[in-house]
Amino acid sequence: MRGIRQHVNPLGAHFLEVRAQPIAIPPGFERVEVELGCADAQFSFELADRHPEWFVVGLEIRETMLELLHERVQHRTSPIPNLVFGYVNLNIDLDRVFEPGTVDRFHLLFPDPWFKQRHRKRRVVEPGLLEVVARQLVEGGELHFASDVFELALDAMAELEEPRDRGARPAQPSRRVEISTRQSLWRSQPARNQDPRTGPASLADGLPKADPMPALTHESWLRREPFTLVLSAGFFGFFAHVGVLLGLEQAGLRARRVVGVSAGAIAGGLWASGIPASELAVALGLVRREDFWDPSWRGWARDDDPGTRLGLLRGRKLDRLLADQLATCGVDRIEDCSVAFAPVSHDLLARRTIVHDQGPLRPAIRASAALPGMFGPVRIAGRLHADGGISDRSGLSALARDERALYHHLPRSRGTGLGRLVPGAGSELGDTRELANRQVLTIGELPRVGPQQLQNGPLAMARAREGTLRWLESGVSQADRRPR
Repeated sequence: MRGIRQHVNPLGAHFLEVRAQPIAIPPGFERVEVELGCADAQFSFELADRHPEWFVVGLEIRETMLELLHERVQHRTSPIPNLVFGYVNLNIDLDRVFEPGTVDRFHLLFPDPWFKQRHRKRRVVEPGLLEVVARQLVEGGELHFASDVFELALDAMAELEEPRDRGARPAQPSRRVEISTRQSLWRSQPARNQDPRTGPASLADGLPKADPMPALTHESWLRREPFTLVLSAGFFGFFAHVGVLLGLEQAGLRARRVVGVSAGAIAGGLWASGIPASELAVALGLVRREDFWDPSWRGWARDDDPGTRLGLLRGRKLDRLLADQLATCGVDRIEDCSVAFAPVSHDLLARRTIVHDQGPLRPAIRASAALPGMFGPVRIAGRLHADGGISDRSGLSALARDERALYHHLPRSRGTGLGRLVPGAGSELGDTRELANRQVLTIGELPRVGPQQLQNGPLAMARAREGTLRWLESGVSQADRRPR
């Protein structure tokens, strides 16, 4: 028998690719029942057998398991036309599987508890999944959740009973939580002033008493009015920037304008051109060192490439990577981007920051990311431009005085030393100060990524995505609510 992994990391690079396919619901069935993470699908098979008038769908992330389930259906002695199976990563692409308002009940039975603290970000019951479930349920539909892990059951109940403010949403579905655990709630350690022979009136009473939710979360601040997304410079920081874009997309937030410096120009420019963050995540996960490594001393034939040979790398392979991605959306110029985009570079002769709002897109991105020593300066309109982080690492100079902005700050990487090259490269303390019209997102403990550590890129994306979702739910400080 083929070996099947019992646990898979849903945030691994292989599973970040959006590839779930829509499932058509045939007419004539009374109900649509969906098992999420069906595993061996014993529940789905029994449900379909007992209720031939219901259409039953089993969804699973492990493709080897899906192959076995399809074989099991084909080799049954009696046909089972009301049962189908499909692939899904619940936190990535469930929204592609069903049309809104078409499912009567979702079943999420005994999901992986991911006990270790560092693995808890992999748990599937999180606000993003619940939003998708709410949209796809019919009016009055149900989410049936069951767990034999007491802590996980309480965490799930807390998420279900305390929905966050997420803007306009469909009516909340009916929610049912079934808990099966060896330790009943009233057998847990009683409080000193509580009679140990009695228990709480309900399971909800057993939940830890949390502080009141802040009146204004970062997510509600962003939804309140249009905002600009500013992506800072940072050595190979485009992985983290794409993780932030993944989190914003999952929350349904879309910037009206993007400003990008260096790595931020690469991630921000590709996204602003019309490439979804999920597709960028897949593309970046496939990049290898040889895909962009073209030493300047190789090949001295003259050409019309705007790059120069004043760095370790020529940059033509980077240009080819950008061209391949931009070809999917047909954007060649900055002003043609689907979202307004402003890459930031440094004019070497004028010694000042340049914010580009028009002109060829690829040379502007390359110039913004032309890290001194690694890439040579790039010619734009007859002038030499280099990494925008030389004079404006944050990109905040591209903002109008009262422009509302979310600034994703990547802390300085040891080893680039741009702050020593130009004393006016910007103050990290000043850049990260939150104002009434500016919120700052800084995600700590991201894995180091570089030419020799590209394997850490997908992990950096996943952690940045999770960090963004947590930040969106956190509260805006009182100081940042003052009138502008």
